[in-house]
Formats: sequence, C-alpha cells, structure tokens
Amino acid sequence: MKLLIRSVFFLIIVITSLNAQEEMRFELSSINFDGNNSIPDQAILGVLRSKETPNGFYQFINKYTSLGAPPEYIDFLLVQTDLESIQAIYNANGFFKATVEYYYSLDSLDKVADLTYLINEGPQAIFGKIKLNGLEKFPAYNYWEINERVTIREGQAYSQAKVLSSINDVLFYLKSQGYLLSNYDSTLVVKDTLIDRALVDIYFSLGKKYYIDSVEVTMGGPGKDDVSEVMLRDLTGINDGDIFDISKLTQAQVRLYRTGLFSYVRIYPGIEGLRDSLVPVNLEGNISMMNDLNPELIMNNIQNAFNFGVGLEYNRKNFLGGARRFTSKAQIYYQDVLSLNFKRMLSLVTNTDTVTSGTIELKARVEQPYFLGQPIFASLELSALLAKIKFLQVTSYKSKINFEFELPKYTFFNSMNLFMRLSITLLLS
Repeated sequence: MKLLIRSVFFLIIVITSLNAQEEMRFELSSINFDGNNSIPDQAILGVLRSKETPNGFYQFINKYTSLGAPPEYIDFLLVQTDLESIQAIYNANGFFKATVEYYYSLDSLDKVADLTYLINEGPQAIFGKIKLNGLEKFPAYNYWEINERVTIREGQAYSQAKVLSSINDVLFYLKSQGYLLSNYDSTLVVKDTLIDRALVDIYFSLGKKYYIDSVEVTMGGPGKDDVSEVMLRDLTGINDGDIFDISKLTQAQVRLYRTGLFSYVRIYPGIEGLRDSLVPVNLEGNISMMNDLNPELIMNNIQNAFNFGVGLEYNRKNFLGGARRFTSKAQIYYQDVLSLNFKRMLSLVTNTDTVTSGTIELKARVEQPYFLGQPIFASLELSALLAKIKFLQVTSYKSKINFEFELPKYTFFNSMNLFMRLSITLLLS
C-alpha cells in the first residue's frame, strides 16, 4: 500500500513538472545579430537551427489543418549549436578570430523571447601560398590550363567556398583531358593568425590517361525497333580512340535528349570495363513511340475578346531517319464567342460577311541534329495564318530556317544561332 501511494505521488510530481515546463515555454519572436558587418543576416539565419515563430495567422491555420506552421520556442540547447554554426560560417570566410556570444530577453506576460547574437568578427585572413600536389605527371605545356581554373589567388580574402569551387573546376578539367580516375584527396589549410594568412595545400591523385574503347548501346521502350544503334552512336559524336572527355558525354546526352526520341537516356563511362588505357562508354535509354497525336482546346483573349477553338498537333520522330523530327499543328478558333449567334452561325461564315471573326493557323516544322555531317542543329519552319475580323481578312505566310552551332568549350557563349526569316502578309477588305 505504501509503495502504491509513493508511485501515485511520484506520478503527480512528474505531471506537475511537465505542465510547469509547458507553461514556461517562450515563443521565439525575433532573432537579431549585432556586429556582423561582413556577412548579412539572411546568410547567418540560413545556418541556424533556431527559427523565429510564425505569425498568429499561420499558427491558427496549423491548429486545424496541415497548412501554416506551428509556433517555434526558444531552446537553449539549439542556441549552443547555433553558436558553433555561426563560428563555422565565419571561419569558412577567413574570420579565424571571430567570437560569438548571445543574450536574450523574456516577456513573461506574452510568453515571448527575443534572442540576439553578439558577433566580434575580427580581421579577415587572406590567402597565402597556394600549392597543388599530386599533378606532377600532368604535361607541363598544358599546366597553365589548370592554373586558369584555380580562381583563388595569393592576397585575396580567404573563402572556403572558393577553394571548393577551384577544386571542382580542376577536377572537371582533368576528367575532360582523359584522366577519368583523377580524384581530390584532401586540403590542408594552415591558419596563421599572427599575420592573418591561410596557406593552402590541395592534394589530388591524377591516375592514368584513358581513351574511348567503344560506345555500347542498350535500348528499351516501345520505339526501340525503329531506331538504329549506329545512328545513336553517330549522334553522340564520340568516336573510338578519342581521348576520354567528360564534357563530351554531357554534351552528347543533351544532344540525344533534343531529338525527342527518348523518355529516358543516360550516357556514362563503364568503369567496370576498363582495360589497359581504354574505357567503354555506355549509352542506356528508353525510346518512346515514334508518333504522337495531341488534340487541344484553345481559349485566349486576343483582340480583347473571349476566343474559343480547337487544335490538333502531330509529331513524327526519326522522320526519314537521321533522328529528324517532324511537327505539324493546326488551330482554328472563333473570336468573341460570347456574342456568337448560333442560329445564324453557318450562314454567316463566308468571306464577305461582316459579323464572323476567327482565325485558322497551320504550322509545320522539321528539325535535325546534324547538318552536312556536323553537329549543327538545323530546323525549317513553315506557317500560314488566315484571320478574319469582320470585313477585314488577313493572310500571312511565314518561313524560317535556323542553324544552331555548338561553340567550343570554355567560351563566353554556349551556342550561336544563325537564321533567316521570310514573312508575307496580305490584307483584303
């Protein structure tokens, strides 16, 4: 009996303690920063686990639905974690002597708290000597290309993000020069707080140089029998014996997607098939159906009126071979359909009436990824439009031929378009 009474008494104490803790919770109404002259508030807020409580409207909605947001309370365990996060973001930007403290104020009447972080940034360190290790076997006559991709320089303000960006740029360049297995090992940063400098040693492993063995094609999907593997290999622009270039694989995948043949496509080096200095390239994908027919309803407000009509689009993939794509589209809509007199509609649709207004448009387009044996994306587009607006009839014929050139790597522009457009418009009243 005594044991039972003690257990009940202990349970009452626990429940009372929990209720007291619930009553003492303070919503975190604001998070402020003082002394952060170099890093903006939003950047620091992004790394904090503590969050400001949402306004009352969002909290009210969240009580009865899954929308909105629940209240956020001040948690001093999270505050300690946030102090470390703020210290880390300042260290990553060269403020090695930065210190962070905090203070808070509690409003026991409204049960809200304000939290302020006091930041003493200190001086910002600059880069000292920067050294790349592990690239001794890279050809000396091309080493300047690597230096071009290292964007950090001695004397610049230290930034961990810029170090990582330079590492990624160097690795991408190495993998585009045949060094498929090149890798980043580690970075050693010596922080000299006496002179506020950061000495950076970056370690790479270069590996051997690889060449393309072959392009292995594996296709699936309903249209796989309508597409030849030879054509797909030609579309990639990757030839046996070429130096392995990761950028060419990325370019080839974009080129394959643009044909519209694939619902899924992936092109990647077959690491498991390495032999000597040769690497196979695997091309995997699903070929979609060659023919698409897409009806549509048209509603627009051209000429400030409610227009309604129908359209039909037909797509033919691998048109006449060579991964060409043929697209044709027809649209017809009546203008100002709300004022249409349905009883007189059929009798009014003539060239001479002054009541009927509408538009008929026909389009045809042919695209091909290669032109004259080069990776030039060419397209030819023809269109005709007949628009009738009361007593005025407008007939328009348009044609456009376009050539899109893939520019060399590391140029300011990614592509260049050359086109010629011809337009003829006739007005009859």
